[in-house]
Formats: sequence, structure tokens, C-alpha cells
Amino acid sequence: MIRNVTVALFLLTIFTAPTVFAQSGKISGRVLDAITKEPLVGANIIIQGTTIGNATDVDGYYNILNVSAGTYTLRASLIGFTPVLIENVRVNINLTTIQDFQLREESFVGEELIVVAERPIIQQDVSSSQVNVNAEEIKKLPITNVAEVVGLQAGTRGLSIRGAGSDQLSFVVNGATLRDARDNSPFTGISLTAVDNIQVQTGGFNAEYGNVRSGIVNVTTKEGRRDKYTVDVIARYRAPAPKNQGQAPNDPNSYWLRPYLDPEVAFSGTKNGKWDSFTQRQYPEFEGWNAVALQTLQDDNPANDLTPLGAQQLFRWQHRKNLTVTRPDYEIDAGIGGPIVGAEKFGNLRFFVSMRATETQYMIPLATSGYNNSFANFRITSDIKPGMKLSVDGIYGYTKGTNSNNTGNPGVFTSGTSIASQMNRVSFIDSRIYSTDYWAPTSIQRYGFGAKFTHTVSNNTFYELKIDNFSSNYDTNPGRPRDLTPVVCFGTFCADEGPFGYYTQPSSGVGSGLRMGVGMSNSRDSSFTATWSAKADITSQVNRWNQVKAGLEFVYTVNKVNYGSVDEYLPSGRSMSKWTTYPTRGAAYIQNKLEFKGMIANVGMRMDYSHAGGDWIDYAPFTRAFAPGGADALDSLNTSPTKRFVYVSPRLGVSFPVTITSKLFFNYGHFRQLPNPESLYMIRRFSDSGQLTRIADPNSPLPKTVAYELGYEQSIRNSFVARISGYYRDAANQPALVTYNNTNGLVTYSKTEPTSYDDTRGIELSLRKSPTRYFSGEVNYTYSIRSSGFFGLRRYYENRALQRQEEFETSLNLQSKPVPQPFANVILELYTPRNFGPKLGNQHLLGDWSLSTRAAWQAGQYLTWAGGGSIPGINNNVQWVDNHSIDMRISKNFNTELGTALFFVDVNNVLNTRYMSQFNNGFIDGRDYEAYMKSLQLPKEIGDPLGYGNIPGNDRPGVTRKGPYIPWDENASEEQKAKWRKNKSYIDMPNQEFLNFLDPRNIFWGVRLTF
Repeated sequence: MIRNVTVALFLLTIFTAPTVFAQSGKISGRVLDAITKEPLVGANIIIQGTTIGNATDVDGYYNILNVSAGTYTLRASLIGFTPVLIENVRVNINLTTIQDFQLREESFVGEELIVVAERPIIQQDVSSSQVNVNAEEIKKLPITNVAEVVGLQAGTRGLSIRGAGSDQLSFVVNGATLRDARDNSPFTGISLTAVDNIQVQTGGFNAEYGNVRSGIVNVTTKEGRRDKYTVDVIARYRAPAPKNQGQAPNDPNSYWLRPYLDPEVAFSGTKNGKWDSFTQRQYPEFEGWNAVALQTLQDDNPANDLTPLGAQQLFRWQHRKNLTVTRPDYEIDAGIGGPIVGAEKFGNLRFFVSMRATETQYMIPLATSGYNNSFANFRITSDIKPGMKLSVDGIYGYTKGTNSNNTGNPGVFTSGTSIASQMNRVSFIDSRIYSTDYWAPTSIQRYGFGAKFTHTVSNNTFYELKIDNFSSNYDTNPGRPRDLTPVVCFGTFCADEGPFGYYTQPSSGVGSGLRMGVGMSNSRDSSFTATWSAKADITSQVNRWNQVKAGLEFVYTVNKVNYGSVDEYLPSGRSMSKWTTYPTRGAAYIQNKLEFKGMIANVGMRMDYSHAGGDWIDYAPFTRAFAPGGADALDSLNTSPTKRFVYVSPRLGVSFPVTITSKLFFNYGHFRQLPNPESLYMIRRFSDSGQLTRIADPNSPLPKTVAYELGYEQSIRNSFVARISGYYRDAANQPALVTYNNTNGLVTYSKTEPTSYDDTRGIELSLRKSPTRYFSGEVNYTYSIRSSGFFGLRRYYENRALQRQEEFETSLNLQSKPVPQPFANVILELYTPRNFGPKLGNQHLLGDWSLSTRAAWQAGQYLTWAGGGSIPGINNNVQWVDNHSIDMRISKNFNTELGTALFFVDVNNVLNTRYMSQFNNGFIDGRDYEAYMKSLQLPKEIGDPLGYGNIPGNDRPGVTRKGPYIPWDENASEEQKAKWRKNKSYIDMPNQEFLNFLDPRNIFWGVRLTF
């Protein structure tokens, strides 16, 4: 039976497909006689509670391979010597833990010596920037998901590592990469209670890692215990509360409502003299309900006649949307594991199952009231026989929310305030606020399955066979159609439920012209992607100094992509994107980990194979087959098989101990990765004319990154670790859109070409305090700059005169100038010992308290301001003020005979500071933005070097707008100018505001129960 399982898994590895990485580490050391310091031969070192171990060689050295990341107790024994147990031995993913023993001759039979391991301050075999965090450390942090753990590290902003996008990150769980083949985005919504260890690696990677260019997040989840059941539950809750500060959009005095509801102007118009010129300029101009009613009486349709009061009441009806947040934000995360009853004969069969459900309410209810994310996973593990282990994993994820675009592209509003960026200088902002269906509801289902078989052939050699699958299924379509049945009447005019419900025909609201139909919920998406992967690895400790690892992998992907933008009434400009492809990838690698007297060298070579699959059309750049009506001609073009690419990537990492408390490290490597699939397979046509508007290129070489890193680590007083590292990343062959235009303008399309490049260089500083009795923490600082540009032109014309002009203009702007925006994090954890303070019952009142704080700082973003226009040579001349934020967790742990109960309070944005968006969001249109910038009165030399209408005055560029503002007017009276200067016309200087401390809306209440 065992032989059949092994053969089946081996065949699956060959004929199926992989992207799996190391999830285990190694324990090495030496056993000596405590008195003579002579090596002890044949001493047995066993991981307590398992059969995993090894014996020492003639020089007293031992190695234990394939140890899952975690914390263990080691037992060393030899006949005639007292056994020694060393507790709290920690093993990290893909690293070596050094643990030496000293045995004394046995004095009393049955005696054992127990020692607590001292963790090394400097991990000598790490040749890159990386951090390892275990489940116990995660409990204390003010975080709620794995992605936030990544964002705490130097060089990272969210899931962006060293300036690269999250699509260049590899997110690995139990050896399987959770990457959505639709857009290369990582799926990180896993359960926290399932997490055992997290390793974040931002520097060089060994040769076993492929299809990644920026960083690796390696996660191992818990296995069920063999001897007991465990339960872990997390619950977090925030009461329903507004997501915005200040005035709500449905406040009668808001920008969108006041002109229509203010008794002073609502009926006779905003220019009736009741509002001064400054107030008029704050709000939309409105002619008044009297005029609106008169217009309804002048046509020949008595069914739409309205009185002025009836028109206003109709306006109120069409703006009746309840914007109050009525549901709480919450999170439930639970895991349970243990032995499977009755299955002991199947190799101590055990399980671990977890689930996670979160809901976050939107600032403004959309097609859905908020964002929901659910996740479930299981892991079943069996020790088939000594040295043989099989684990099976399955995951399911379900995301539901509102699509964040009307083009059919993937995207969902994920946070309460993410909608705010979609309200900036765009059309129909009021429709986005007051209707329900401007954007369509969307859902994504994700499935994953994997199996890993590990066989320890000898004490020095083991191999792994791994298969896995990860798929995504998208569903974006309009919500329920609008019910056109009259609901309420205002005189002879009867209104339906609009603006609620999806409606395809023109429909405008009374007075303000609120758009209630057409151009809404245009996204359609029914895409499906799936990736099957398989891998075979073998690891062998050749001798004391060399650990060799080699492997083969194969990846097979199914892309059935179908998305676009649909509008039945206005089909012009709408397009559909479809492709069905079956690309394949493969790889072979070999690497050697050399360990000699503290120096570590990871040397490897990787060979990657990539094939987009199928055939691709052959065409001339300005072919008329791409013109309107050329769909048939496009389908008749000749095709050729797509190219196959083979790449060789060297990898090198070296760690060299300077002293026992310091080391130098260096790494270098070439990394290749598939670009966004749209750049390889897309053919996009306009729905109405069949004209081609965008085309990909599957024959483009894969984007390439060459990365270097040099770093130094120093232990300070055996409790602090200081690290400085400098890095350089050179990225090339990245896809960019290049536009082609023929002479008569009928052929206009964009093609994906590998012409984009960027260079990122930076320095990272960190100081980490290892946990002690009272506190631990870290401070890190990142400074980086990025230059980017293009090889070749961004546009090509069939017209030679236009082409020469394009070449001239391109030569003036070949590369973007680097703009630094450094950032820093401070993580501080303060805690009290368990037995601290007076005792009540069996609990110490002041014991087991913890205060965990995360403070973040980022330099303000640069922007260009030249008085309302553009001036050659003026670029990035104004900078917003710096951003600061503080998050905090206060917790108290109660220990009982059954388990522990951790009660905590999470406070986001403790000081309740707010900043104006550094991306200048929140403006109605360009004129609105220009007037606002002029109202800041920037110094002439900053805001308007040539004196085009700028006003000298305050020299602080940072601002926060509370609400509507009054632009400066030189023609105003001195009284009005004085009033403006005094009140700042709703403008706060500088660009931050400290509101009420510990705002209840920022507080989550939570509990974590562990049994």
C-alpha cells in the first residue's frame, strides 16, 4: 500500500504541475564531554515527542534535516552519560538552528538535566534581509491579518516590497503559492489562528524560488497535535459608526444638498442675492424650484407637472439614501485541531481546521453595504511510517463586495474609506453617492488543494513530492433591476424607486440632474483561472559542510478570461476582453549550502522554461484589419506558434561572521516572473464596431530583475540587534503600452511591449530588541529612490511628420527623476510578568498585561504646482507635510486550568489625526482643485515662479479641508478679506488635525480564547 502511494505521488509530480518552496529547517550541532571537551561519538539527539533525530559522527557533529518550523525540545543521550534536554529550541523556515550539547558522566540512573535554549541574537546562516515571526509573537501585535505582519518590516509598505508591486510578491502557504492567475495578485486572507510561522524575505532568494521578483512571504500553518485537541478563537468587534469625520453627504448643508434645501435660495435660486459671492462659489449653481416647476408646466405632458414644493419633495425622495452605517465591523477567526479518533493505525492521523470571516462597512453604502471576506482551510497529516509523512491541505475563500470600476477589471472596494479616492475630479460624483448601482456587486471564489509526501531515505537525505492547485472564479454583474412601479406621487407626477436598482435607460433626477440610469454597473466578469503545480525536491547533507538541494517543477495554467464593459443604451467605446490559453512553465534548480566555521554560502543556479501556448496572429503595425469593421479580417490573419523561452538565473548569498556578535552578508541574483496575464494574452475590441483597441504579445521575454544587497548586523549587549543593508534592483523587460496610429486615424490601438524599466536603490536601518521580561520591539527606517523610463517610443505614427515630432518630444523626457519618500516604523511591546502585583484568587491583577504599539511615519508626497498651469522645468516643487499614525493594542491574559483567555482592545489611529490625501483626492473638478491651491497662498517662488495669479502669503503647503471652502478673491471687500484670513475659510494649517483622543469609532473590542 505504501509503495503504491509513493509511486502514485511520484507520477503525479511528473505529469502534473508546481510552485512550492521549502517550509522546513535544520538542526545542527556538536556533542562534547562536559569535562574533557572531547567529541562524543554515537550520541543520539531526538526531537522530544517524535521519532525524528540523528546520531553524532566521529567528530561529535550531528544534523537533523526536514524539521518543520516551530519550537521544540531536544534530547541528547549516550550510554554512561546523563541525558540532557534542551527546551525552547526554535527552528525557522529554510534556516539552520545550531544547538550544541555537553554531557556529563551519569551519577544516578534515571537522572536528566533540563536546560532552556538560548536563541542566538545573530542568525549566522541568513544571507539576506528577512524576519521570522511565530504565532506567539503575532498574538501581541496590533494586527488583524498576515498582510499587516509583512507591512511592519523595513522596506515594505503593505504588500509592496522595495518599491515593487504586490504582483511581484510570492505568498506561499505550506509550500503552495497562493497567486491569482487573473492579475498575479497574492491571496493573503488566511486565518490567523491557523498560522504557525511567518517568514518575510525581502532580499535575495535561493535558486529554489521562481516566478518572483520582489519578496517572499513564507507561511506555515499548524498541524493537529497527536496527543490532544486544541481550540483557538479570535473575535473582534467595532460598533456601527460613521466612517467619515465632519459633515455627512446627506446633511442638509452638504455640498450636494444645500442649494436645493436652503430656504434662502432653494426656490428662487442661488443668485437671488441671499448668498454672498463667496457662499455662491462654494456650491453648485441652482436656478431654484420655482423655475424647475415652471418648466414642467410648459410642456404638453400633464403627467410630469410639479409645483415648486412638489419638485423639492421629489428631490428629497431621489436623495433619500440612508448613508448611516448600521452594521458593525467584525472578525471571527477560529481553529481546532487534534487526533482523528479511530485513525491511530493510519500513522497518528491528525487534523487542523480553521475559518475566518470578516466584514467591513463602507463609508457610503454601495451595491453592497460593505466588504465581506471568508476563508476556511483544513490540514490532515499522517506519519505513514517512520521517515515517511503525508499532509493534505485544502482552502476555500469567498470575497463579496462592490466592484471598484466600470470596465470589468478585477477590483473591489476593500476598506471603509477606499471609495473616497473614486470621488475625486470625476463625473457623476453625486450618482456614486446617492444611487445604489453606480458600481456592480462582485464576488470571487477561490479554491486550493495540495498534497505533500516527504520521505527520509537516510539520516542525511530526504525527498519531497508536492502537488497543488489554486483557482479563482469571478462573478461581476449588475444587481437587481429597478422596479418601475410608481411608489410615491407628488401632485400628478408619480416616481418609482429610482435611483435604486439597476436601470439601462436614460433617467435624471429633478433639479440637480442626478444621473439615475445609463453608464452604471457596466462591469461584466465571468473569468476563471486555475493553476496546477507539481514539484520534486531532494535534499542531502553530503558532509558536515555541504547541504545540496535540487529539484524539478512544472506548472500548468488554465486561463478562461471573459470581462468587459457593457452599456445597452451607450455601446460606443465599450469593449470586451477575452482569452482562453493554457500556458506552461517548468524549472530545474540546484543549490548548495556551504557551512564552514560560521561562514554560510548559498550558491545556486536555476533554469526556467516558459511557453505562453497556442498560436498568435502575424500582422503589420498599421494593418487595416484592426480598423472598425475589421473583425473578420482580423480572424483571417495568419498565425504562428508562440515562442518558447529558457532562462538561466544565478543566485548567490554569503553570510560571513566578523565576530561572534556580528556578521556581513551579501546576496545577488537574477529573477524572472510572468507579467500580468493581460500583457501576454489579451485581444480587446470595441463592442459596437469590432475595432481592435488593445493587443498583447505572448512572445515578449519575461520581465527580469537583477538584485544586489549588502548588509551588516551587530549584536549590542546581547539583547539588541542593529542591521544596516543597502540594495539595488534593476528591473527590465517590463510590459508597457505602446500606441500605434495610422494616417487616417482608423487604426488606433495599444500594444504591450517589453520596453519599461526601473531602477530602485535604497538603504534600510533597523534596531530590534529581543524579548525580555518587560519589553521588546523594533524601529526601522527605509530610504529609497526609484528611477523609471522606457526604451523606445510610447507612440508610433504612420504619418512621418507626426512621427518626427513624437521622437523629438520623447527625447526631452526619457526618464523620470527619482523622488524619495522615506518611511519608518516603531513597534514597542511592554508587558508585565505573569506573577506581578497583588493576587485575587489565582490571578495576579497586574500580571500578564501587555501594551503593543505601532507608530508609522512617512515623508510627505511631492506634487507639482505652477499657479494653475504647467511651466517647463517645474516639477515636484511642493511637498505635503509628513504623515504620522499610531495604533495600539492593550491586552490582559487570564490563565485557567482549561486554557487562556486574552482580552484586548485595539485602537486604530490613537491620536485621531487626519490628513488631506497626498494624492489630492476630494475635489469636484480641475477648477475646484486650482482654486483650492491658490487659496493656500503659497510663496511666489514655490507655487508660481512666473507670477501667474498666485497670491503671496502663508508658506505652509499642507492643508486639511474640513468642508466647502471660499477661494480667495482680490475683488472682495477688505472686511471679507479680513474674515477669510481669520477663519481660514474652512482650511486648517498645517495639513493635519488632532481630533478627540481615542475616538470610540477607532476602537475594536476583542477576545482570544485558547484551549
